Amino acid sequence: MLTGFLAALFLKEKLTLKTLIGSLVAIIGIYFIVIAGKSECLHFDKGLLWIVVTMITFSIMIIMTRSLSQKIDPLIITLYTNIVGFAVSVPFAFILDSPLQVSSKPSDWLFLIITAVIVHGMANLLWIQNICYVDAAKASFYQI
Repeated sequence: MLTGFLAALFLKEKLTLKTLIGSLVAIIGIYFIVIAGKSECLHFDKGLLWIVVTMITFSIMIIMTRSLSQKIDPLIITLYTNIVGFAVSVPFAFILDSPLQVSSKPSDWLFLIITAVIVHGMANLLWIQNICYVDAAKASFYQI
């Protein structure tokens, strides 16, 4: 929903009646999930706040990727986004896994490399290559 509204604002994509109705239905569904059957009050915990932050950053990332994909090679975008993602994630490994545990098994490292490069890297590359062909709101449904 947020991606659709941001795309309309920044990329001048059209908001259709179907999108607006779908957004309204989604907001009603979110309301019922958040109250979890307790109609007396809304309760927001830390997990819900992280979900909102993730949603906002994801929508901004899609808008930026859609805009950049018109001007920059998708391979370069994929490379930079993965480098930034790696750099941002590494400190959390030291913070959340104390003491830091690193596997010495070659099979674990091979699996990590295969997963990172082939599964994640190739999927993101394909997604970025094709985001320029669809609206940002539609692309947000298919992000891996």
